[in-house]
Amino acid sequence: GEIQQKKMKNVSQIFDTKLPADSVESIQIQNGEKYIVVGTYHLNESSNDTGIQTRDGNIQLFKFNDKNKTLEYESEIPSFGVFDLKWCPHSVNEKYLVAQAATDGSMQLFQLSDTTNNKKELIKITESEKEEAMMSSLDWNSRKINTLSSSLSIISSFANGKIVLFQLLESGKLEKLQSWNSHSLFGNEIEAWIASFDCWNPNIFYSGGDDAKLKGWDVRESSQTPIFTSSHHTMGVCSIQSSVFSEHQLMTGSYDDTIIVWDSRKMKSPLSQLNIGGGVWRIKENPKNPNLIAIAGMYNGFHVLRLDKSSSELSIISSYKEQKSIAYGVDWVDDNYIASASFYDHSLHFWDFQDHKLIIE
Repeated sequence: GEIQQKKMKNVSQIFDTKLPADSVESIQIQNGEKYIVVGTYHLNESSNDTGIQTRDGNIQLFKFNDKNKTLEYESEIPSFGVFDLKWCPHSVNEKYLVAQAATDGSMQLFQLSDTTNNKKELIKITESEKEEAMMSSLDWNSRKINTLSSSLSIISSFANGKIVLFQLLESGKLEKLQSWNSHSLFGNEIEAWIASFDCWNPNIFYSGGDDAKLKGWDVRESSQTPIFTSSHHTMGVCSIQSSVFSEHQLMTGSYDDTIIVWDSRKMKSPLSQLNIGGGVWRIKENPKNPNLIAIAGMYNGFHVLRLDKSSSELSIISSYKEQKSIAYGVDWVDDNYIASASFYDHSLHFWDFQDHKLIIE
């Protein structure tokens, strides 16, 4: 059973993001056009007299050219270092919004806008008040259920173990609704790496932390007690994806190199798990095919997994190892095309997963 890699038909497109890249998120807008944002993050080693380290970054915008199957650079906007980005999946008052988890502890909100030269750009519209730690991830409550704009909310995780729920008000402001001290170790603050809604029931959200715990929470309960705690992962839990295709299906990824498939009603034991040889930083379902999952595998590149619906088993069917640094950002842009961002080599690659399929001889 030799596993060999099919030879590439098309060499991928490669962009130099200049700064270390760690986040990629795509959106299809109403007229069918697709855009992606790429987030970057750079630590300035004590660049000022106080010796305090500062972090900066930017958000770069690309458009998908459907005819040529290529990405085209549109524009960029400077910002604080980016830890995570998420598009609101639907328009809000006919505008498309992207939220940024920023290293200064705030959430920044941008709107996709037209420029005079027929390109698109991001314009900052608001920001939340700062928390006392870096914001590490965020998720909108409307991935599956197109909530009325009056009840749009965003859950976010922080490097001090906190989870904060924000609401986007009609006025365009972000209001802090509630917070949880979700993850700690022996009473000490520890990173909450990820917070993500159950997209079928946005009253429920999940969190993962550096304490290796995966927890479920109900926003309707004011208590600080989770509805469940799972200790199945053996290292920090850094990714969580609730399936838009299959209610109760949850996938989680960890620094322990495994991705786990769960039924959210039976969190005592997983349906299946797979070791992918690197930490699982992001998990993305193919927008059309529920059985294809793209993952960013940190020190072991990017992969596409196939999910067997009947057994819930995962298997690697395609691997992309062209990027030479930490694989952090990944998303599907089209049925077969993936955009992937890696860190210290500050690169964005765009590739067809079918050109990198594994063939078992």
